[in-house]
Amino acid sequence: MRHHIRRLMVEAWRMNKHDLYKSIPEGQQLHIFIVNNNTQSTDFPTLQKIIKDGIEQLVTELKRE
Repeated sequence: MRHHIRRLMVEAWRMNKHDLYKSIPEGQQLHIFIVNNNTQSTDFPTLQKIIKDGIEQLVTELKRE
C-alpha cells in the first residue's frame, strides 16, 4: 500500500512541477520534501489536488519575495 501511494505522489508531482519550476528565480535552488502522514488510502484525483494546492502556495510565497 505504501509503495502504491508513493507512486501516486510521484506521478502527481511529475504532472504539476512545471508550474513551480517557472517561479523559481534564476540562480536559486529550492529543496522540497513531500510527506504523507495519512494512514488511509487516497485516490489519485484527491492526491493530485493536494500536491497542486501545495505547489500553488509555494508559487505565491516565491512571488512575495
